[in-house]
Amino acid sequence: MKNKFINIKKILPLVLLLLVSYCYGQVRVVNSNQLPVAFNSSAFIDASSNPETNLTPNIGKGLLFPRTDLTKFNAFSQGPFNGLANNYPYYYDGFIVFNTANGEKALVGNTEGQLCRGFWYYDNPSENIEGGTWRPLRDNLCSQTNPPVITALNCLQPTTTGTLTQGVAASSVSVQVPYTGGNGEAYSAGTAIPSTDVTGLTATLQAGTLANGNGTLTYTISGTPANSGTAHFAILFGGQSCDLQVTVAPASSPVVLNCSGAIHYPLANPNIPQSLNPPLYPGTYYTTIPFTGGTGTYGSQTIPSDGQVLGLVATLRAGQMSDHQLIFDISGQTINSGTAIFVFTFQEQVCSFTRTVVGGGGPDPSNPDTVVMCGSSKAWKRSNIGADTNNPDTPTINSIGNYYQWGRNTVRGTGTSLGAQPGWDSNNSIAATSWNLGTEFSPIKNTANDPCPSGFRVPTNTEWSTLINNNTPSRIGTWATNLNTYTYEGSALVLTCSSNKLTLPASGVRGRTSFDGAVYEFGYGGFYFSSTPNNDTAAISLSFTNSTLSSAAAFKSNGTAIRCIAE
Repeated sequence: MKNKFINIKKILPLVLLLLVSYCYGQVRVVNSNQLPVAFNSSAFIDASSNPETNLTPNIGKGLLFPRTDLTKFNAFSQGPFNGLANNYPYYYDGFIVFNTANGEKALVGNTEGQLCRGFWYYDNPSENIEGGTWRPLRDNLCSQTNPPVITALNCLQPTTTGTLTQGVAASSVSVQVPYTGGNGEAYSAGTAIPSTDVTGLTATLQAGTLANGNGTLTYTISGTPANSGTAHFAILFGGQSCDLQVTVAPASSPVVLNCSGAIHYPLANPNIPQSLNPPLYPGTYYTTIPFTGGTGTYGSQTIPSDGQVLGLVATLRAGQMSDHQLIFDISGQTINSGTAIFVFTFQEQVCSFTRTVVGGGGPDPSNPDTVVMCGSSKAWKRSNIGADTNNPDTPTINSIGNYYQWGRNTVRGTGTSLGAQPGWDSNNSIAATSWNLGTEFSPIKNTANDPCPSGFRVPTNTEWSTLINNNTPSRIGTWATNLNTYTYEGSALVLTCSSNKLTLPASGVRGRTSFDGAVYEFGYGGFYFSSTPNNDTAAISLSFTNSTLSSAAAFKSNGTAIRCIAE
């Protein structure tokens, strides 16, 4: 009895399992002795006969294949007791997988084309397990690409290149439309999208590849707008749409230049000094050309001079057509005088104007007591420091002005007080940088000691030499014959450049030691310090008499008149 009871306990669970399998099994296999059987059925496996799963929309509704990478699938596995003859007599012919690899060949067997993601089957009519060919279940499987997709188009912030004008054919006009959420897929050129509101235009998408994220689409605009206003284009791309808007300017009347109406500045003295480089006073030398018609803006252009004078440049200022005048700034450098011709093209019209270049230059409008002489673009003061500035080319005793010792800014006598100066400083030891902190050729004013007014400084010896070598010297007045004379009768050195003059009175020099600062050679000769030291005790000055003109060294404790040059 005990043994029988034990056997029944072992058998009962097995019986219950078989009953459950019979009632609820989800798969029937044809003519199987192990599972519910579909006798003599054409279906090898039938999963459609379960009454419970048939009542639900989700459960038991699909066949889920394992995924594999055929580039890593390196063998057709088979058990040691179930060889090919029994289990795989056709060498895996018809074997189906879901492949995840792209763009390569399978590791086992041959491959039709290149692998791509999808269902593949093994076509193997041979008797060699590796003699088959992997083929896609769908003929065009690998020729299919993902469509370009974006998440949003931004037609409110396009970037437009070029301009559109009513009645004018579009040329090199394009619009870039920002997008977000690109999927990195390529896209082909689109078809022409006609404009609305402003008719006559089309927008055509250019081929490209989406970014993986944010980027822009480029549309070319072609055609001739029939009217002005805002042209609208209904853009549709990657599942998104928006209204692209492009502005069309109204038709404008043609530009007509009035070349004969050119006005040259400065009005008071429009002649340009030679050696102008850069413009002595920015905005001083320029020419305006009036015109009518036109809309929008225009850019800058440069025109080199032609004719008698080369080396100058007229630069057109960028501006608005509504200003109805072109403004050309004159700059550059030339060493000769004459007529400079400037020929330019604007809005398909050729125009020209001329400027007169003279040897030297007129006064700075803001500093009328100046003149630009030949050989330099620097302006010289026409009078000495402390002198009467009226009629500088007709000197009197009041034209002498103040005397200064080298490197100092203290007045040490005037042209109307020629005697000895109490407490005259005979010290020659003064720093070489007292008047010039820079170099001989790039001077920098030492404002702590330089007696010249703001914007001017004591000239270097090089600047005095340039003045002498590039201008014509002459003398005026009655020159004294006695070195120790104390009378002045208008004797002066005159340097001339075309119509410009620089007049230097024969101011003499205040002597050191035994002279105690008294003037000698007054009316006999002129001495004008430069800012250039000669050695520890002397400095170089301009020196002239009725018959000589040169540079000469003078003790730093002597005193001379000072003529200033622009910084």
